[in-house]
Amino acid sequence: MSECKPPAIETGNPAEELFHLKRNGKISRRSFSIIEMQRAGEEGGLLLATTTANTPDDLHADHWEIHPQGDELILVLEGEVRLVLEGPDENGTTIRAGNAAIVPQARWHRFKWMGPVTLLFVTPPGGTELREVGAVEQAR
Repeated sequence: MSECKPPAIETGNPAEELFHLKRNGKISRRSFSIIEMQRAGEEGGLLLATTTANTPDDLHADHWEIHPQGDELILVLEGEVRLVLEGPDENGTTIRAGNAAIVPQARWHRFKWMGPVTLLFVTPPGGTELREVGAVEQAR
């Protein structure tokens, strides 16, 4: 009788790859690419990743972002950042290291640069869109 080997522990770096938290409870590692995000979106579930922003460009602070398929969890690991929801009051909320914020589904949001920051994201992969800050005002 052959013995079944138990699964091995898998390791990876969420700053370099996406961790796909699937609906069936399984977790897979994916390359950090738009194609892999789209594939994950087709399968459902959530993506987990981290990013370190050393400049406003690293944070895409000049773009709004939206996730039509679900809420997004943002945890600040180091530093602080201002999270802004589009609307009449765009002052936003400052989130500091050790704290998290939930961005409601289908709400345009963006970051305002406050200095270097490391973030962990748990986000629905499908349908995510970016729009330049000021793009709506310029179209009017």
